[in-house]
Amino acid sequence: KERIPLTSSGLGKKEREDIDGTVRNHSAALIDLIHCLENGEEPLCGLDEGTSTVSFASSVFESHRQGGKEVHLPLTARGNPLLR
Repeated sequence: KERIPLTSSGLGKKEREDIDGTVRNHSAALIDLIHCLENGEEPLCGLDEGTSTVSFASSVFESHRQGGKEVHLPLTARGNPLLR
């Protein structure tokens, strides 16, 4: 199958701006977190978004572990799928 890149702009679309220096090094998230701590605000990526991201990434690994089978969220098997 052809690989179609997924970006913040959408499936198969180019990034709107250069993200090499911020997103890939996590500096954007750190800058946002520091700003929120100093100003009593909620971060752009809070607990719910972080939990969803980890669940999604874990489901990719779990599907691979099961030979590419479809998996459903929330995962029934808890823990790191890379250790199974």
